[in-house]
Amino acid sequence: MEINTFKTTATDHFEAGNQLRQAGDLAGAIAAYQAAFNCEQSNFSYPHHLGEVLLKLGDLEGAIVHFQLAIRLNPHFSWSHHFLGEAFARNGQVAEAEQAFRQAIALNSTCSWSYYGLAEVLAAQNQFQARSTATVDRSNYILISIDRITVCETYSVGTGS
Repeated sequence: MEINTFKTTATDHFEAGNQLRQAGDLAGAIAAYQAAFNCEQSNFSYPHHLGEVLLKLGDLEGAIVHFQLAIRLNPHFSWSHHFLGEAFARNGQVAEAEQAFRQAIALNSTCSWSYYGLAEVLAAQNQFQARSTATVDRSNYILISIDRITVCETYSVGTGS
């Protein structure tokens, strides 16, 4: 009698999920991420990645549930807050989206994506005044000030040489 020593770990499922996701097999990725979480329910990364795939597929309620679970497991990972904000915004829950984007920014103030998400949510709530400015400095940065927030984005400046 042979003994089966092969044991699939949460990490094995997670890596398979990443490969399936990259290959475009989102249904397979969902199954693999869920299997990873079933093996190890304390790792926030599994529901976070599952939420990303669900968000991509347009399952906003499912994405929200999984990002909230990821946040309960690790409240300090800014990307879970960011993607929760995206899911809330796409689901029409703008107040919740604003809160999620603000939390993402509080955790990682260098993530321009969360500032953009917040700006879109505030614009949807008509919380911007008509004024906005854009200035370019010599350090190749563009600074966009929009009433309640400031977004900085690096870009290349052609010198003509």
